[in-house]
Amino acid sequence: MCRLPDISHIKRQHEITQVVGRYLSLNRQGKEWVGLCPFHDDHHPSLQVSSSRQSYICYACGAKGDVIAFVQAMEKCTFPEAVEKLSPGSPTRPLQRGGEKRKEAPPSGELRGLLGLLMPYSTGVPELTPAYLEFETGVAPHLLPSRWKAMAGRLVFPIYDEHGQLAGYAGRSLLSPEEGAGAASPRYLNTPGLPRSQLLYGLHRAKDTIRREGTLYLVEGFKDVIALHAAGLTGTVGLCGTQLAEGQRKLVSRYAEKVVLVLDGDEAGQTATRTVTALLRQDGLETVAVTLPPGTDPDSLFREWGGSRLAAYIRLQSCAPPLSESLLLAALLRWPVEQGAAGRERVPRIALVQGILREEELLFESEEYGDLLDEYATLSARSPHPDGTLLTYRQEGSPLEILCGEELDNRLLSLRQEGRLREEEAVTTLVSELFVAYCQTRLVRLLQTLARRLAAGPTPDIRRPLLCELARRRSQLTTVSELLHTAGAVL
Repeated sequence: MCRLPDISHIKRQHEITQVVGRYLSLNRQGKEWVGLCPFHDDHHPSLQVSSSRQSYICYACGAKGDVIAFVQAMEKCTFPEAVEKLSPGSPTRPLQRGGEKRKEAPPSGELRGLLGLLMPYSTGVPELTPAYLEFETGVAPHLLPSRWKAMAGRLVFPIYDEHGQLAGYAGRSLLSPEEGAGAASPRYLNTPGLPRSQLLYGLHRAKDTIRREGTLYLVEGFKDVIALHAAGLTGTVGLCGTQLAEGQRKLVSRYAEKVVLVLDGDEAGQTATRTVTALLRQDGLETVAVTLPPGTDPDSLFREWGGSRLAAYIRLQSCAPPLSESLLLAALLRWPVEQGAAGRERVPRIALVQGILREEELLFESEEYGDLLDEYATLSARSPHPDGTLLTYRQEGSPLEILCGEELDNRLLSLRQEGRLREEEAVTTLVSELFVAYCQTRLVRLLQTLARRLAAGPTPDIRRPLLCELARRRSQLTTVSELLHTAGAVL
């Protein structure tokens, strides 16, 4: 049993400011140290760490304790696990419970034997190669000991548990169906006893990033995990070829606050996205789904686009504002000028942009997009075309163009065909429609906010102005919906 003297020794051995300082930045304030509390959304340092008392306390959220409690809270682990992490030789030194040593993982010598036999895998993309080496992924030779014979000629992915212990392997066939892959030679083979439903591929590498950023990127395949790590999204883990199992949900909840799903762009991937989103939201996790182009996956997009473009595309969608906001901005950047009064002069669409900037309720929700609008408002008739940052966002292949470009093309084509409009007339009509649709979306969100405030049971002196504001905004929404010829519709 782990006796009190042992715990006391561990507390004495670890200066709390040094332990806390591994997780966050501390600054001296008099005799104590202060920093941003990691246990709530802290913007003004409210966490105080005391060397003399060997304790910490947050005066905003109330979190407090000693060095073991801090490690337990940060690592989301049990008390014994926190003690073990602080013990000499951690994480290999076992704790004692009930007079017996904790059972350790089986010796991994035999499992590790295959690692030394793997040959380098030619990814075909130099940018991917370092990540494959980091993940120890390679091709098994055709001559193997009998234990590993099934893996011969396959691309082998070593699979570790969250603590970095080797749990087994998955072997992917490098043969195409025409070359013999099929029932007799399945696409994937796993080593016997591999507990896939209890594992997330890559978690041992991703967990520090996930804890630091609070966000976990979840993909389907092993190659998808490696591709996103190569793209800089090092908080990515994979499902190990299973549906999201109960054990995997517990792992996700232990490490993440927000989950970004980047599942395959085919029909099966989209169905899985809906299922996984529902499960994770049941677990209280903020969940965002990234939509990939049909028939693609993260690995194929990395090979087509490169890592930087893929990461930007995913980040844009994972924190994307409403679609109506993105479409309006993309249209303004693609078609920045309109025909002037004389039919010859071309001027930027400043009046529309200034209309947004004047109304607080119409300001873009995205701070990034709002900054772009401010920059757009500085365009003049003398120099009406975007440059600098604006030019970057309007270029073909930019994340905003990837997200909205096809939709804008389809809408413009439809307007031209239905109304037999010249391109310039169709563009002006489209931009106007997008602006009205954007206003509609913002009004609906505002109405929802007002309705929630009314539902909270305000006092009569507050309730009356809320009802008046609600009636006014409903009238505005009706007008906007009529302009769109789709009363009550919301993008």
